[in-house]
Amino acid sequence: NGEPPSAVKQLATAEQYLQVAHAAGVADALLVQPANYGRDHAYLERVVEGSLIARGRDQGDYGAGTDIAWTTRLCAMYLATDLTPTGEAVPGVEAVMTEEALAEHACREMGLKSVVGLSEESGERRHAVYRGVRFNPALFPGQSLDNHVAERLWSTAGESGLVVGVMAFTGLKQHVPAIRKLLDASAATQARTKKTKLVIDHFGFFRQPATGGVIDEGGHEASELPSWGRSLVDGFDRRRTLEPAEAGWDEEHGRVSAALLRALVGRALSPRNDEECFAMLLDLVRDYPEQVYVKLSAFFRVSKEPFPHLDVLPRVLALLDATKSSRGGNSSSSKIRLMWGSDFPFVLAGGHEQNSFAVSYKDAVNIFGAWQRELQALSGASGVTLRSFGVTDDDIRDIMGGTARALFAGEREDPPRDEL
Repeated sequence: NGEPPSAVKQLATAEQYLQVAHAAGVADALLVQPANYGRDHAYLERVVEGSLIARGRDQGDYGAGTDIAWTTRLCAMYLATDLTPTGEAVPGVEAVMTEEALAEHACREMGLKSVVGLSEESGERRHAVYRGVRFNPALFPGQSLDNHVAERLWSTAGESGLVVGVMAFTGLKQHVPAIRKLLDASAATQARTKKTKLVIDHFGFFRQPATGGVIDEGGHEASELPSWGRSLVDGFDRRRTLEPAEAGWDEEHGRVSAALLRALVGRALSPRNDEECFAMLLDLVRDYPEQVYVKLSAFFRVSKEPFPHLDVLPRVLALLDATKSSRGGNSSSSKIRLMWGSDFPFVLAGGHEQNSFAVSYKDAVNIFGAWQRELQALSGASGVTLRSFGVTDDDIRDIMGGTARALFAGEREDPPRDEL
């Protein structure tokens, strides 16, 4: 599917990723099939199979005779591709002519146990590698998820315990009706434990273009805050008025925190940001508390500022509020439904071309620490921190590994630090 951008072409081998992950203290990681490889998942599978030595299994061919230190455990997300009817033959399929045939072919390619004819040995091997499947709407018939191919893959993924990740590069908004249709179909036809789980990648790409490192030209004065911004500010004001003692605030700290939050929400606005798209993302999180997760990833794509992308912090706070207000007492939603991701290797360049948003992988992993330092510098003696805005240590642990581990690995113990 084409050559990768030159800015990252020399930065993206498995060995290079494992080195930076090890240096950053990353314990577990989810690797997503690069679109450049298309349907050929051989390299991804060899890399992940090699990492299985960390789980006490055979290392396999990849990594033999090298100095690779398998300190980061890996699992993978399959890329659903070759999904557009062309009338051309595809290996394993007599003729790809209909959506139905395409859906069956894609299910076979994923190596799901539910597909007739797949050997038990092969199914077990592929499931050790794959924990999810990425839906890129651009690769589906009509560049849409509203078709039989998406419906078939969606239901089969849920039945097989695979998470679906949606990567809508041109923006989530146009795909929300189809996504809601898929989610509602899960509620109607799948058992509670088998409902297909959905991860929305990269904040739903509310900022366009999404190539990364895109700054605003000239100033931007918003006439009024978007609905999510007003709700965030109003909710904070109510909390500091009604629960100051519980929050551990004195009057001055609360006043400075409120003023800083309002300023940060204003700082988050840009003519390049689609606020309707972001509002739709929040609604998905609230409306489907058992199924919808958001990947807080590729900050350089959704920010108008270089690292640490402080303008994105208010949106993370809004997403946190949405997950906390909708999870109720449901044990399946005990984790914050947010997870951090790097978008390696593009994070190292700041996008598709080298730019001022570039940051080291280790610094990207430590974005919450960078935010703490920024808030303290802005608030001075008042000492405003993330906790001032309701972000707990448990929230950060969930975002930086706990949620992803529970979702992709089925484990509830919090690791010291994960990036999946």
